[in-house]
Amino acid sequence: MKHPLMRHVAAFMLSVVLALGFLLLGACLPQQPIDANVLASAEAMVEDGSYPLMADKSFASMLDVTTDALILAESKATTIRHPDTILTNPRFDGRSDTVSDLLTYASDDTMQPTGYYVQYWMGFRPVIRLLLCFLDYYQILRYTAVAFFLLFAAVMCSLAKRAGTGAAFLFALSIIFVRPHVIAVSLQFSCCFLISFAAMLLVPKIHKNRKWESLFFLELGIVTQYFDFYTTPIVTFGLPMLYLYLLGCREQDAPGGKRIGTNVAAWLAGYGLMWLAKLALTSLLTDANGLGQGLSAFAGRVGIEKTPGMESYYNPLAAIRAVFVSLYSDREGKLILFAAVAIAFVLLAYRFLKDRHTLREAAKHWQLVFIATLPVIWFMLSAQPTVNHHWFQYRGIAVSFWAALLWLQFLLQRKPDPLAE
Repeated sequence: MKHPLMRHVAAFMLSVVLALGFLLLGACLPQQPIDANVLASAEAMVEDGSYPLMADKSFASMLDVTTDALILAESKATTIRHPDTILTNPRFDGRSDTVSDLLTYASDDTMQPTGYYVQYWMGFRPVIRLLLCFLDYYQILRYTAVAFFLLFAAVMCSLAKRAGTGAAFLFALSIIFVRPHVIAVSLQFSCCFLISFAAMLLVPKIHKNRKWESLFFLELGIVTQYFDFYTTPIVTFGLPMLYLYLLGCREQDAPGGKRIGTNVAAWLAGYGLMWLAKLALTSLLTDANGLGQGLSAFAGRVGIEKTPGMESYYNPLAAIRAVFVSLYSDREGKLILFAAVAIAFVLLAYRFLKDRHTLREAAKHWQLVFIATLPVIWFMLSAQPTVNHHWFQYRGIAVSFWAALLWLQFLLQRKPDPLAE
């Protein structure tokens, strides 16, 4: 298939078929061990509570056991005995919190669905069901953390080898700023970072085969929509794109605005069209109103129809403030953050004046500044969910951190002495 557009269309259609097939295979896994491990997990999760805090007791170090409980419930409910469950995503809400509801559902096999969560693919279900055949929730978290840090280490090695130790260190710093010890032990939080790290390991191959570049980002958007429960989707574009930019700089062939714009469009197309495909398939193949429910939920998220009681959440500036608040834990943390930013500006000004940089030189790597703004734009466009769940959605700012730090690194590199031989 020589025409790029036809190649992309074919890849998208094949991805949808594979997505359905993967869910169907997951539904065929043996139900008995899954039920047993969900029940054992629920009993322990109730003791932890819905939103336990980790060591530093800060708001942004809070775990979302509520959503993890929903992940387990949806994984348990997806069964080949009821094939439509791969698209309808039945919910089993009770009168208490989601974690307690999971225990109630896990203890009663006759419980009937109370509703449907159709707006997500929930492509994590086959993976979670397979793991639940052998492990309980806390064992799964243990190995999720192992996978997270192994991939993180592998990306560090890849960056150090191909883009330099400085770029690798700044990448690590950007991830450290968003509390990786919290991300690693959450099914929900870790999803997009696992996808982005795995994608980054493929970036060197994509760099050598540029004809596949936009298709790569299309598939990244598709995979993100398929697996993610809407946490930090922007990292699956931003982090691989920054790595690709670094590799281009090494060969004096940095991606320009058109190329980056094409990749943004491809990722957004994959992300958006995969969502619409899910809604359409649900409406066509089940009794649930996928398109109606999904589009209504979207309207409520972006402010087309404001949710009663949340009117103030739709303010883009409120979203940015919420992200900023999540970056520090207390008054001391706020002072440290302000001090770090102030020191960075002073050092930048000093080196800028000392090395006689020009504004033209500062704009040389404007692409990094553009990529750094993408999470900010994302937060502002999706202000309501950002404000509502800023304590984990803020982590998309890792893309901005790495892009900004790379821009500073490029700017502050010492000029070669024109008199040196």
